[in-house]
Amino acid sequence: MPKPGWTSITLPDKLLVELNKIKPESTPDSTFIQTLLEKILSGKKDPSVINLKPELVKSLEAIQDEELNNYIGEMDFEKYVNGLLEAVVKKYEFNKKYFPGLAIDELASKSILIREGKRSVRVKSEEGVLICEADNSRECVHVRFALASVRAPKI
Repeated sequence: MPKPGWTSITLPDKLLVELNKIKPESTPDSTFIQTLLEKILSGKKDPSVINLKPELVKSLEAIQDEELNNYIGEMDFEKYVNGLLEAVVKKYEFNKKYFPGLAIDELASKSILIREGKRSVRVKSEEGVLICEADNSRECVHVRFALASVRAPKI
């Protein structure tokens, strides 16, 4: 039973299995996803049911309404949130394939420190543009990796 004002949704078993396959530090967002899953699923009798805060539901519904303008057919809120989580799984698989060996070490207000093997590379934000300090590039693999992170907008 959710807290008053919260919304409960059910995750399909297949999606739970896929989300639990995500290993820490294997993609830009995997540590974030693992932390999220631990908070959602820890100590729950039924891990397939998650409860969402009212503020989150309101924000997601606003995004859903905007996206529905481009969508034909019915899409209830639960299907929409499940679709978002399925997109996280696909993004994980994409990042694992295209960015092997890269991981985020540190997130600061204006930069991301990326670990590449034993080397660390800082990608900084200058006037809303990401620039790699290793080669002063805006298009290298480190910048693309940083952009693939859901945390990129925070810098």
